Amino acid sequence: MTAAARSTAPHALPLDRLRPVFIGGCPRSGTTLLGAMLGVGPDRLAVPESMFKFALLAQTDEGRISLTAARRVLSADPRFDLWRVPVPPRDGSTERPSLAVLLDGLVAAFARRVEKPEASIWIDHTPGNIRHASSLLALYPDARIINIVRDGRGVAASVLPLDWGPNRMADAAPWWASHVAMGLALAERYGEERVCTVRFEELVSAPETTLPRLCRFIDTPYDPRMISLREYAVDDYTVTDHSRVSSIPDPSRSRAWMESLSARQLEEFEYLTGELAEYLGYPLLVGPGATLPPRTDRLASFLTDVARRGLVDRLRRRRSEQRPR
Repeated sequence: MTAAARSTAPHALPLDRLRPVFIGGCPRSGTTLLGAMLGVGPDRLAVPESMFKFALLAQTDEGRISLTAARRVLSADPRFDLWRVPVPPRDGSTERPSLAVLLDGLVAAFARRVEKPEASIWIDHTPGNIRHASSLLALYPDARIINIVRDGRGVAASVLPLDWGPNRMADAAPWWASHVAMGLALAERYGEERVCTVRFEELVSAPETTLPRLCRFIDTPYDPRMISLREYAVDDYTVTDHSRVSSIPDPSRSRAWMESLSARQLEEFEYLTGELAEYLGYPLLVGPGATLPPRTDRLASFLTDVARRGLVDRLRRRRSEQRPR
């Protein structure tokens, strides 16, 4: 179904031109940075992460959803608040719009809010897109998927200090491997016409060649301002996690993990992921001799993580209660 056909369905807001680009990959792989870069220009719109759409997907039947269920999901999801657009109104109709129509309406409302009414492409940089890409392509046959891959050691170094996600290498390494495997399987399944794989390291070290290639893939003109200009504003709630999105890409970030991860952590990563990093072109530092830390060290790490998560959960709940709705 084309974007124009979707715009005439029940409950659709006026939306003749927008088509989606879904960026996905392991969290902390540069999805937001890439989305913000590709979103530069009047014809492109980078929207906030939309994890709520996966909950909406679970409520669909053959791609259609009741507005009652949609309103319930969106009203209860704090991440939808970051869009700052209204939930679909009650209109008394018993018809079930397609989820694509519902999402189109939310995107159109966001486009009006940020004063980009002429956008023809909307760019969704939710990392979890890689886990639900088949469903998204079923909703949007004209969509394109960008799978971004980053060295797992860089991902681990980025996520371990945060108050969400894995906080031990024992969890971070398989977490990264599962996302990478899913993205590569997706690319194999749908081919290069619908899925494009890009490396985070290419994006930050050579944006002047990487971005034009991606623009050709999504069929939009390249704008050199993409490298330095950001029209997508990171929400205050996530600004700490995305502190470098507004900066010009720094090639040194692709190797910063060498300073922040210990030799023991690097060895544990290689033991848990085997030679996957090597398959992707990221040289191993230890190789076949990698081993796990002693059992006592692993137990201490586990207990520390349990205690830390208890504290983080309390802080997260307090922070959520303080957020305006």
